[in-house]
Amino acid sequence: MILPSIRQIQTYLRLHPYKVAAGSVILSTVLLRMYLINAGWAPTDSDESMTGLTALHIANRGEHPIFFYGETYMGAFEAYLAAAWFKLFGPSLFGLRVGIVGMYAVFLATLYAFIARLYTRPLALLTLIILSLGSGEMLFRQTEAAGGYLETLCCAAALFLLALLAHRTPDLRQRVVLYALWGVVAGIGLWSDMLILPWLAGSGIVLAWDWWRWHRTFRHRQWLVVAMLVLGLSVGAFPLILFNLNAPPGNGTITVLVHQVINGGSGAPVKDSSNLGQRIAGTVLVSLPWATGGTALCSVKAANAWPLSANSSAETIACTVEHGVWGIGFIALGIIAIWGELAMLWHFRLEREIKPDALVVPVTRLAVLVSAGGTLLVYALSPAPGLTPTSSARYLTGLFIAIPALLWPMWRLLVGSWQRNRYVGTYAAFVSLWGIIFVLLTGTVNTLHLPASVVQKNTQRTQLIAQLQHLHATRIYADYWTCNWVMFLTHEQILCGVLDEQLQEGQNRYPPYLSIVQSAPHPAYVFPLGSPQAASMDRHPVAQRIATAQYVIYFNS
Repeated sequence: MILPSIRQIQTYLRLHPYKVAAGSVILSTVLLRMYLINAGWAPTDSDESMTGLTALHIANRGEHPIFFYGETYMGAFEAYLAAAWFKLFGPSLFGLRVGIVGMYAVFLATLYAFIARLYTRPLALLTLIILSLGSGEMLFRQTEAAGGYLETLCCAAALFLLALLAHRTPDLRQRVVLYALWGVVAGIGLWSDMLILPWLAGSGIVLAWDWWRWHRTFRHRQWLVVAMLVLGLSVGAFPLILFNLNAPPGNGTITVLVHQVINGGSGAPVKDSSNLGQRIAGTVLVSLPWATGGTALCSVKAANAWPLSANSSAETIACTVEHGVWGIGFIALGIIAIWGELAMLWHFRLEREIKPDALVVPVTRLAVLVSAGGTLLVYALSPAPGLTPTSSARYLTGLFIAIPALLWPMWRLLVGSWQRNRYVGTYAAFVSLWGIIFVLLTGTVNTLHLPASVVQKNTQRTQLIAQLQHLHATRIYADYWTCNWVMFLTHEQILCGVLDEQLQEGQNRYPPYLSIVQSAPHPAYVFPLGSPQAASMDRHPVAQRIATAQYVIYFNS
């Protein structure tokens, strides 16, 4: 029989209840995000739309970009996923985002397998439940095709899982395969986004320790393992290697990445007047809560969240205090978890006979926590949290991998104490754990009730596109945050060139668009009402000026 019998299903459910429960949580997580995408939440932006345009060119023009257009360090993996969907079902915003949701499901499944081996299956299931929830900012990052962030999560979780499996696999052939897979995943992660570096380093230390443990046992054959790892890394990072071999001087991935870090995540030099204290404050008070769901109970607009000043409203100050409690609590949990793993290692040191396998668990847990700490430290030292702590919070997405490590001290205290006697620490852990779930659940419920602003923005965009098509304005100039989504949502029926606030050539990630618009006889100009570009256009005589859907269209017939 192809289909399993009722008795087989009952046996599986009896033997694998946690796996079934985990699968149910992952399925519900996917369905929730699919619902949000289908309901039009949240409106796309120009960064994501450029991913969609890249996918269109892959699907329809046979182009094979290594990176997203205009980038030299962020692999176009998401665009290739979307291109496959576009080829089968046609281009759409849903199709652009469905691959992102799929990657998040892969991340959850991989993380569950890792946590179940490193901690316990109940904690692994609890982690999935927590990560299935989230604030609007969290859910947006888990559905937006903005490049690199979901790949970082998937690859980082897989790297640690493979390193842990290698420790528990004495067979040489299996270890060769695991090392090769580790190399492939590391290469894909590096190609996708350099945010993988702290997690690659942490899992690499675990893998290096495994190699050192076994190098005398297998002797010369152990170098075969290293050779396969290098081969796998070369295969996974092949697009990255190919680009850098042919990149012009000063345009290589590492050079551009250093400039990005120096300039706070922006492509152009910026004036950074923030000091170290402001960067740390921006990290703890804004970025960390935004990235991990701490804004669910008290949300403020990005423009009001930072920088804080004497003119900040009482509501903003109150919300910032609440966010600060969340951010400080997150860091405190990390410090407690690190202290606990160090204490365990010290305990093993005092024992006379230590089995190497016993050290694998605390070392791997510590590596996860150190990787998370490295991610947070590098971010806090960069200009990003001092300049744009809300939009830059996406760089902290990788911290999701460390959630079980942060929960472990509370979970161990809670479970162990209820099995013995109840005391203050148990209640503190109980309240803290349910407090986290309550905050994230509140954020999820709030997101399910689509805000009027989301519906309004979608309506305005539909009206603007309809007006442009009515005017036969298929070649336009606009600001960056308008151009790309107009082109993507119209499937390039309308092409756009980006102009900056001085009406000069702006950030055109795909230069041919600008060339086509420049060659048009009478291109239109489209800018948001009240924008600097609109103010500049109002000082120049034009044949017609039409205001529609919070935008202004200028054109000469």
